[in-house]
Amino acid sequence: MKLYTLSYVLLLSIFFSCSGDNSKSAVKQALIDFTINDMNATAYKTGENLPADIVADQDYIIVSINEAIKIKVDLPDDNKLPVLWEVENSPIQGKEIEQKFSTLGFKKIVLQVPGYEEVVKFVNVKNEPISVPETTAPAETPVSETEKVTSPSTPEVKIVDKKPIAENKAKPKVKTDDSKKSTIPENDKPTAPVIINKGKPETVKPETKVATSSSTPPVNTKPSDFKSTKEEGAKLIEPCAEKSFTEIASVTLRPTQDVELGSIYVYTNQSGNVNIVLLENNSPVEKLSGRSVNKGRAQIRLSTLNYTLRAGKTYTLKVDGSAGVNFANLSNCNAGGGGSIMQPSYGNNVSIFNIKFNY
Repeated sequence: MKLYTLSYVLLLSIFFSCSGDNSKSAVKQALIDFTINDMNATAYKTGENLPADIVADQDYIIVSINEAIKIKVDLPDDNKLPVLWEVENSPIQGKEIEQKFSTLGFKKIVLQVPGYEEVVKFVNVKNEPISVPETTAPAETPVSETEKVTSPSTPEVKIVDKKPIAENKAKPKVKTDDSKKSTIPENDKPTAPVIINKGKPETVKPETKVATSSSTPPVNTKPSDFKSTKEEGAKLIEPCAEKSFTEIASVTLRPTQDVELGSIYVYTNQSGNVNIVLLENNSPVEKLSGRSVNKGRAQIRLSTLNYTLRAGKTYTLKVDGSAGVNFANLSNCNAGGGGSIMQPSYGNNVSIFNIKFNY
């Protein structure tokens, strides 16, 4: 009897243990799959301490500045644990919240549920206006005067100086007697600038220009036909004992076709901030300030430079460390490499690696 009771208790323990494990696994997966505007993105652990500017392109959600975004986690129905979000260093409670960002750049969203690891995802806040398609007038088709009066087809419209103007040709005045009056009812006779149309007239809107922020400096226009991505330059290898450190990492680029920089790698002596400057013929054209890097191997995203390197010109990319951040020069470690498109050259300072770009 005792043996039977013991076996029964053991079976119950195993059952409730498995049920608890399954429930906890479901909650953990729900935390990982929390959505931003109903879209999923790569989830990170807080302990990984990934700075926002090195998150790969496919690992964040793009939102517009001051856009009301929805952040939601779908926990199992039987889960009553409190849900806490940390956005812009402000705590917010609830399974579903709404948030707006008033500044540009990468933002971190942290999800916290007691008893589980924190989950981190990133959004990239951009100042990209919604494009408004241009309105084009319907093609003009030659029709007779009678067709202009009686046809129920779409009226002919011309756009002049971006204002819709009805087509209205002047007609010579003809003196008629009562026996030759027009059979067209008085209400249907065309009077300028009315368009006769038995159907509902279409409204042609003028082209709308979206104002851009005056604080954004003008930049050179990006080609829209970038279709490929490539890496050139020295490959980042494990630093050898003969490595040295430099305060400024740099590389000279002479592209053979128009390109857009994507990212680079450096090897740093400590965590901190760096500043990036792009020069054309030794004159600064774009810069990024206060970009975060980790100690050791660190990726720096450059797509936010918003600049197209033109074929046939000479550029210098410089990375300057702040507060003691230096960069490994691996020229003594046999590090090196070139490329047929970017044509990078280093001299004796091989400290920028894996130059990724679109072309």
